[in-house]
Amino acid sequence: MHDILKHWYEGNLSPLDEINAGSPEYNAIQARLEYRYHRFFASLTPEQQTQLTQMTEDMYSLVAKENYIHFAYGFRLGASLLCEIF
Repeated sequence: MHDILKHWYEGNLSPLDEINAGSPEYNAIQARLEYRYHRFFASLTPEQQTQLTQMTEDMYSLVAKENYIHFAYGFRLGASLLCEIF
């Protein structure tokens, strides 16, 4: 526990940097999605490209907020469990 607190205090604890979703299946899906997205994007008019870009940015922003909510809930749940155990 001391090491975790020390790393956290020193700013060296970043779960986002430690998580590696790069399994072969993940990489294949990501590559396929990126390829299809860029092909589709290229077929749009400039106005449609702008709209799609804005919509995509909003979707990414929403997903980031949802991920934070899930992370915070999981952290609080884990801390609550530890409090009940000890």
